[in-house]
Amino acid sequence: MTSVSTSTAGIETLADLLEQLGGITPDRVRFRPAPGTATEEDVLAIRHSPERRLCEVVDGVLVEKAMGFRKSYLALVLASILWAFVEPRRLGLVVGADGMMRLMTGLVRIPDVAFISWDRLPNRRVPTEPLPDVAPDLAVEVLRGCLETLPETWPTSARTILLPGCRSSGR
Repeated sequence: MTSVSTSTAGIETLADLLEQLGGITPDRVRFRPAPGTATEEDVLAIRHSPERRLCEVVDGVLVEKAMGFRKSYLALVLASILWAFVEPRRLGLVVGADGMMRLMTGLVRIPDVAFISWDRLPNRRVPTEPLPDVAPDLAVEVLRGCLETLPETWPTSARTILLPGCRSSGR
């Protein structure tokens, strides 16, 4: 399995860290464990703690999954459309925002919607472990109420999606 190279050389401030993580808001960065030291075990521990938070690990930083009503609605609509195409053709799986994936050692992501072809799954079976080693064929993140491409911290093996039709901020 490939591993993520974590470089802290250019990080001097919190703003630098947030920029490296794709311009996320500070309230999503967990400081326990300290940034740069988070592991896959930390993701599973916080998921099974009384907080039950969904977090990703990016460059050793525990990042809370952004959530919201509109985000959930848009993801569910897209997942339904995708499932209606995938299922009758038996192409693979469509998973939602609980589907944690180990893309490589030290990189855990939770796309809002993902398609994984059967060819990427050992023995064409649904993984049973909470954090399977799988990179999706297609991954979608809903950002600011719109569907946008995924941050650069996603591996290039996953296709990304951009869908137009987002409302302007004036409505």
